[in-house]
Amino acid sequence: SNPPILVVHGTQTDKLTDAYKRYLANTYRRVLSIHGTPIRMNFKSAENPFAEKKEGPSLHQLSMKKMARTQNIRAIKKEKARKQRAKKR
Repeated sequence: SNPPILVVHGTQTDKLTDAYKRYLANTYRRVLSIHGTPIRMNFKSAENPFAEKKEGPSLHQLSMKKMARTQNIRAIKKEKARKQRAKKR
């Protein structure tokens, strides 16, 4: 027999449990309507491209910095507008 082979690519496929692998096989069987057909599954792991990523500021820190910058820009624009109105008088 020549069962279909499904190849699953990921960065941590070696950590998948047998129960999850069975779940995937059964889901593919159901979706592809190949009940009773054996399925071979190959799990291929690649290196995580973000594994050596340097620690940086958190998302919260970045959003707070952006919010402060936005507020500062608004204040500068308001001040310019106030000065222009005062100049016209």
